[in-house]
Amino acid sequence: MTEGVEQEGLIEALRACGLLKAGEGAGLRPLTGGVSSDVFRVETGDGRTLVVKRSIPRLRVKEEWLAPVERAITELEKAAAPTEAAEVSARVAELRARLAEAAEGTGSAP
Repeated sequence: MTEGVEQEGLIEALRACGLLKAGEGAGLRPLTGGVSSDVFRVETGDGRTLVVKRSIPRLRVKEEWLAPVERAITELEKAAAPTEAAEVSARVAELRARLAEAAEGTGSAP
């Protein structure tokens, strides 16, 4: 897969998650140092700056070390403060459903 295709997929995922509006463009700049994730600085069309972490299935280490990409969702849920846990879990469930719909081509990006 080429870098442009991968980045377009990331932009589509940001739309599916509601972080970009339908048709809104974004500039992506890869950040260095990620061992278990691709990390990008995202400049949105409305002037916001985001940092996006995308899990990768094979970690960047000498030995072959595979890990499920879904781990990023678990990390988010575990990092939430106890007072935010229910809200984060609800948002994660919503995002999972929206991403599944987008992957199947049945959903519409916000």
